[in-house]
Amino acid sequence: MNGIHIIPPHDITAVSETASMPITISNTYSYPVQVYLSANTHAMEIVTRRKTLVKIPANSETQVTLPLRITTSIHTKATFVLEDNQHRVFAKEQSTLITSTLQISDKSGTIIIVFAFILGLLGLWRQFHRKKDPDE
Repeated sequence: MNGIHIIPPHDITAVSETASMPITISNTYSYPVQVYLSANTHAMEIVTRRKTLVKIPANSETQVTLPLRITTSIHTKATFVLEDNQHRVFAKEQSTLITSTLQISDKSGTIIIVFAFILGLLGLWRQFHRKKDPDE
């Protein structure tokens, strides 16, 4: 099945908890084909659909949009392969890089919020325990 190829997306940068990843599959045969697109993100923090059934018309391309669910800031690789109806891999593995830059959902954001809360409590304690000026 040398006539069916994956055209992976360029590097993807996500700035929210959900994103979409477009993948194009081309068919140079003179007849339509049906294949499975298998995707793996190599990280638990970014998940997508594992297998998607794709129907590609003859001498054409089809674009598949895979949803991404992201839980934290991370940089990882996503790999894609094509499988036949018996789930045997027949195409060369393709990959793309995914970079997630969530601002508050990661550990550094949590640390900043906790630090701000501690400074606020320290300020309140200082305000209530200060020595009164006799002129007040």
